[in-house]
Formats: sequence, structure tokens, C-alpha cells
Amino acid sequence: TALKDHRSSMRAILYPEVSESELQEETHGEVVRSPEHTDWGCLTVLLPDPAVAGLEVCGKDGAWAPVRAAAGSLVVNLGDLLPLWTRGRWVATPHRVVARADSRGKRLSIP
Repeated sequence: TALKDHRSSMRAILYPEVSESELQEETHGEVVRSPEHTDWGCLTVLLPDPAVAGLEVCGKDGAWAPVRAAAGSLVVNLGDLLPLWTRGRWVATPHRVVARADSRGKRLSIP
């Protein structure tokens, strides 16, 4: 059968609410909830909630940019396997999750 030796994983990550005082204590008014990383698999597909911000991607210039997805759209992060499979043509997406004044609420991620 097609799924005889298939392996997959799923996880849930709860980022608790960040208080205003925590934001004021941190530099530049941001708290890093998940530091810069790339995903270890092939693809990570996310259905973002436009009301919950915080996901950022790192561009080739090293600058961080917030992910602004339209309602109902999907966000796809390329993982560490794709550069191996494509001989570097497609690269993994460096990303992080931060909390700021507009994104300090509770966040649930199921990548």
C-alpha cells in the first residue's frame, strides 16, 4: 500500500499571552516567542489567522518582514529537505515568531 512505510508528524505550539509589562522590559518592544529557525521537513503549510500576527520571514538581505496573509490563504514555508532535493535551487525559509503590542495575544500554531 502507498502508506505502508509512511511517517509524518504533527505538533501544537501554544504561545501564551505576553503582558504589556513584559513588552516594555524587552528591547524594542518585542518578545521573541520562537527564535530564527528553518523547518526540518519538506514543507510546512499554515492556515494563518489574520487576527493573530507574529510570524516573520527573513529576506535575502537579512531583514525581517511580517507575514501578511489574506483571509483564507495558505502560507508555505520551505523546509531543510528542499535544498537537498533541488541542489540548492529552492532554499528553506528562515522564520521566527515575535510578540509586539499588536501581536501579544495568545497564539496557537499547529504546523
